[in-house]
Amino acid sequence: MKTNLLSLGKTVCTFLLTPALIFCFSISSLAATYYISPFGNNTTGNGTIGNPWRTLSKATQTVTTFGDVIHVLAGTYTETQT
Repeated sequence: MKTNLLSLGKTVCTFLLTPALIFCFSISSLAATYYISPFGNNTTGNGTIGNPWRTLSKATQTVTTFGDVIHVLAGTYTETQT
């Protein structure tokens, strides 16, 4: 009787990796994306591409969920807070 260990190893790897990949993709799909722009507004902005915040300090105080992303649009920023 001949045992093919190579095919058994592929099956075990597939069985273990599939749930791990599904878990990683499900977490990353929950991440939100926010934007800041030198032409944005910290008072009326909501962090969307159409209504961004003005400063990185506002974005970092508002966005506290792990995995969320803050995109910094091109321009010159003047930050007054550390």
